[in-house]
Amino acid sequence: RPPRSTLFPYTTLFRSHPELEAEEHDFIFLGKNHYIVQANWIKELKEGSESFLYVDNVIQEIKDGKVILDWVASDNKDFIDNNFAYKNIFVSDSHGKYKIPVLIDNKNKKTGKYENKEIVNDNYKKCAGDICNEFHINSMAIDPVDNNLLASFKYKNAVIKIDRKTGEILWQLGGNRDDFKLAEDEKFKFQHHAHFEDNDTLFIFDNVFKNTSRILKYTFDKEHKNIVKKETINLKDFIYVMGSVQKIDDDKMIVSCGNSFKDAIKILSKIKKNTT
Repeated sequence: RPPRSTLFPYTTLFRSHPELEAEEHDFIFLGKNHYIVQANWIKELKEGSESFLYVDNVIQEIKDGKVILDWVASDNKDFIDNNFAYKNIFVSDSHGKYKIPVLIDNKNKKTGKYENKEIVNDNYKKCAGDICNEFHINSMAIDPVDNNLLASFKYKNAVIKIDRKTGEILWQLGGNRDDFKLAEDEKFKFQHHAHFEDNDTLFIFDNVFKNTSRILKYTFDKEHKNIVKKETINLKDFIYVMGSVQKIDDDKMIVSCGNSFKDAIKILSKIKKNTT
């Protein structure tokens, strides 16, 4: 296969990651020699004789060959805190040992392996063999109002906004630490393609809602701190993986449905707006 882009190795006082191969879900081109790229950082975690691989997510903004943002999901302790069981695992790097909360609850007691399955309910995650994937970043976008970064994390059921200067999480939409107090029927699962179609309207492809999939539209205030309107566009199929939505005009959009769960074929369709 052709060579991929890479993320630069990066070291802080608290952690150090090597050069990482870019992950294919998304890439933002901002200008000549200026882009945002994402990667999986696979770590071996150990406690005594036990060990397994843990998939972290890294986002880098690179300009003129220099890293101006190096964001690592597990650096944000509030973001990795959810309903699962955790252990404090000591992880070694070039700066010595430090603790990181790690997902451990899906281990098969008989085989000692992590279950290779995805569970579509409130208590799911993905572990394949000895690999634990807690985050699964699958889209990035720029907020047109303040130029900060949106990132969607499938296994967190959450979209977050990241300050591109400081790396701080400015807010979280969905998930267990939702800042917008979404009602249960307004929340999303396994979502894809979170992006603003105009200055104030955020679109999300919601893969799992009552055994179907749907498009969600959240209209924000001018400062993008509060949601003032929510709309839903229901699809007929349950789209288990992938999915995207793009507005064509005021009453039409194009929806890429990835793989249909029922017949495993790719679907591409135009649908008229049908909000509920």
